[in-house]
Amino acid sequence: MSEKNLDVYLYSGSDLWGEIDGVEQIGSGEYLPKDLYAVISFGRLPNNFTHRPERVIQIFKHTDWSDTAVAGDTGYDSKTLYFGEILGADTGIANKLLYEANSQNAIVLPPTDAPLYVMSLEDALETILHETFTYWYPKRAVVAQRTSIWSFAKELQNTRPSISLSVGQTNFVAPLPSISLLQIPQRHFKSALSKLMQEEATVQYVQEPFPVEHMLAHPEVLPEVPPAPPLPVMKMSQQVLHKKKTLPEWHFPIIEVTLPSKAFAVSFVVFVLLFITPILLLGASLFASAGVYAFAKTGNTKLAIAAAHGGEDLASISRDWLKNYAKLPIVGGQFTSAASTAQMIAQANSLVYAGLDLVDDASALLGYVLGESPYKLEPLSRSLSARLDNYYQELSKLEASLDMSLFPVKREHRQLIQKARSLTLASRDMTIELPELLGVDSPKTYLILLQNNMELRPTGGFIGSFALVTFSNGRLIDNSVYDVYFADGQLQGYVRPPEPIVEYLGEASWHLRDANWDPDFPTSARRIEWFLDKTLDREVDGVIGVDLEVAETILAALGPVTLHDFDDTITADNVYEKLQYETDSGFFPGSRKKSTYLSGFAQALLFALVDRGQDNLLALSQGFLSNFESRDIQIALDNTQAMDAVSVLGWSGEVEDISCTNNCDSIYAGLVEANVGVNKANYYIKRKANFTINRAGDRYQNSITLYLTNQGAPEKTVETRYKSYIRLITNSDVVLDTVTIQNSSGSAKVLPEEEFVDGRLEAGVLVEALPGETTNVVFQWTAPAKSSLEQAGAVKYIYRKQAGVEAYPLTVEIHGIDPSLTRQGSLLYNTFTSRDISDEVIWK
Repeated sequence: MSEKNLDVYLYSGSDLWGEIDGVEQIGSGEYLPKDLYAVISFGRLPNNFTHRPERVIQIFKHTDWSDTAVAGDTGYDSKTLYFGEILGADTGIANKLLYEANSQNAIVLPPTDAPLYVMSLEDALETILHETFTYWYPKRAVVAQRTSIWSFAKELQNTRPSISLSVGQTNFVAPLPSISLLQIPQRHFKSALSKLMQEEATVQYVQEPFPVEHMLAHPEVLPEVPPAPPLPVMKMSQQVLHKKKTLPEWHFPIIEVTLPSKAFAVSFVVFVLLFITPILLLGASLFASAGVYAFAKTGNTKLAIAAAHGGEDLASISRDWLKNYAKLPIVGGQFTSAASTAQMIAQANSLVYAGLDLVDDASALLGYVLGESPYKLEPLSRSLSARLDNYYQELSKLEASLDMSLFPVKREHRQLIQKARSLTLASRDMTIELPELLGVDSPKTYLILLQNNMELRPTGGFIGSFALVTFSNGRLIDNSVYDVYFADGQLQGYVRPPEPIVEYLGEASWHLRDANWDPDFPTSARRIEWFLDKTLDREVDGVIGVDLEVAETILAALGPVTLHDFDDTITADNVYEKLQYETDSGFFPGSRKKSTYLSGFAQALLFALVDRGQDNLLALSQGFLSNFESRDIQIALDNTQAMDAVSVLGWSGEVEDISCTNNCDSIYAGLVEANVGVNKANYYIKRKANFTINRAGDRYQNSITLYLTNQGAPEKTVETRYKSYIRLITNSDVVLDTVTIQNSSGSAKVLPEEEFVDGRLEAGVLVEALPGETTNVVFQWTAPAKSSLEQAGAVKYIYRKQAGVEAYPLTVEIHGIDPSLTRQGSLLYNTFTSRDISDEVIWK
């Protein structure tokens, strides 16, 4: 055979395939060329292949399922697909039933029902091509629609009611001769390949969690066979009837009902049932959907998928029923909204298990990145990105259908769908950049800041340690943990720090450990990169900030980790105490104890992610999403496209102003704390706050009151006294009125240090909260009101949540906007600052 450097070869034993565009066939005695992309084999591959193909797909038909048909028995990392009986192009029971239905208009059934696996020729061909050219990882799958002999026959009768069904005497039905799969005309492959290029194949994949070789021998391990359809009644002979035992005759009081009354009663019951049943099914689908949310929230993926499938099936049945009712004259319009609601619920449940499939694929990718198995990232990235794009389109359709729902859709549910769309779109953009981010062309190194939020700083916590992680060709190849004092000791020269660091921390020079002074994470990240370059002579491709909440998230999802070198076990419940004790006791600048312990902890977490991360990815993802929202994780990347996606999701930690037009005002406010007491007193601090917006004519009189309660022991003042530099950040066009500090000693107004930074005002004061006491800080300021209350308008506001601060109660009060809102002309609601609090108040 001449080498043509073609991509794909079809191997079919001694039978030969006709040549197809871009595909060449070989026989059992042929050898594969060197430049080889994929081999598609109907049956097992021979042992005389001289070169390993990049992709191998083994296909076993239903007639070949046996103990010898085991995936991977040729030594290749292959996909093994077990095809069902192909309708119209195969031999088997289903095709025999088709033949009888078409030629005789009658079907003779076996007395005992049995499972049946069927699929169309189009689906078979699309599956082969889809599995060859798209997302790749070795797997085994049954590719067929599962039914039963009786159910299949009943479907044929439903299609053509004139077909009669009867029961024969024997269970075995010999298959009739049919055309072989190897005789499929070339045009079918061309058609399937053309369709694949335009859209995803729609074949349903049933992952089999059991050895395929026992599929036929042990059908009880499969899902239940659908209930057999009712068959023609078989009359018993008189001989059999006479042998039946006669039961004693019982007499009951007889209520006489006339035939018209009975007919009316039965008709009325049937009428009511017909109209109530689809509504009951709709209610059941809502109940199943609620179960999906509950199971997914607890990380129970299997039950969530089962509930989603059940919810979709119930809603689909209800939808079809209601669509027919919607066609009725006069009353039909009453069912349109209900049908649309059923369609929406079915679509939502379908998206749930499609999303969980995406989570499974992300889990496989995580395994490759952290593991050692060879894989190609670029095709995987393209395939995953395409699927995310399709998922985004389906979410958009779901969002568009919300207004047609029979029931009002809650605002938080709409926001959840909007958030899912944004997350999916940004994930798609990030996935496209994965080869670049994970070092396919050249190694990429990222700096991870290990911020201790028990010693709070503007971007989350004191940078006591940091890690450098390096990726090459899609795989993690190095991770090292450093003590920050080791890096700071390498700095040559003098760098002038911000005045509060000089005045309140007593630091004459600026170092990496204090470089996260700006609450805008990308700004602090660039400064930290500069310090890293000047101290360790290392350049990085991005900075990621994490605090102890992230470690708690990982431990909560994966369970405890053991540090064997320290004979220590860390759990989600003791991580704060363990790290605080081990890194502080006996520590002095330059010692290796802290970095050694943290390095061991980081390695243990990484091992847990590799070992248990794939099985718990849903719980991890939920935890990480919460960490991103609360700014316990913040990202700044050099890759522009990826950074844009991160910013859209709000994961960058940027201090962003808000703006609005068309008779609208915007108010941006937040508090930034920096522990300057050189201790871990934040462990003892509890907070609550009030945020007040008061419209008074042509201005807003706004205020934030922060309550700091120190729960530390009074006898340990040095360790528990909270000394904090607190800044108000807000719009640049405001006038700061007063700052008041209240504690057990009384109340005092203080003069803040004001500074305009990147288009915002920062006003800071030093506050002390002694153990056992509560200290209040009140910031008051005036902002211009540019909108008119005489015409329709709005005011938007954001209360920014600081990174590293646990959620605390927040009361939002809005006065003077619209007297019609309440009797007092005010709004008041309570919430928690687990994320930024934002809303919009509209008047008409």
